[in-house]
Amino acid sequence: MTYKELLHLVTFKEVEPHIVNMYPEAKDSLGWFKLHYDMLRMMIPKRHDDSNGDVCCITMKDWDEMAQVLILMLSRLKLR
Repeated sequence: MTYKELLHLVTFKEVEPHIVNMYPEAKDSLGWFKLHYDMLRMMIPKRHDDSNGDVCCITMKDWDEMAQVLILMLSRLKLR
C-alpha cells in the first residue's frame, strides 16, 4: 500500500480531531492542514530505482494518537 492509498482511506474530517488532540495550538490553523492534506492526496506517486528497497520510516512523537488514526484507516481497509 502506498502513502497515497493510505491517505484516501479517511477524510480530513476524520483526521481533524486527532490533529487538534496532538497539537491543540493548531486548532485555529486547520485550514492549512486541510490544504496540505488535499495537496498530498492529489500528488502522483513516483517510484525511484534507488529508493533503498522501498523502505519508508515515519516517526511520530505521540504513537498512541497515531495508533488511533491507523486503526481507523485499517478498519476502513478491511471493509472494502
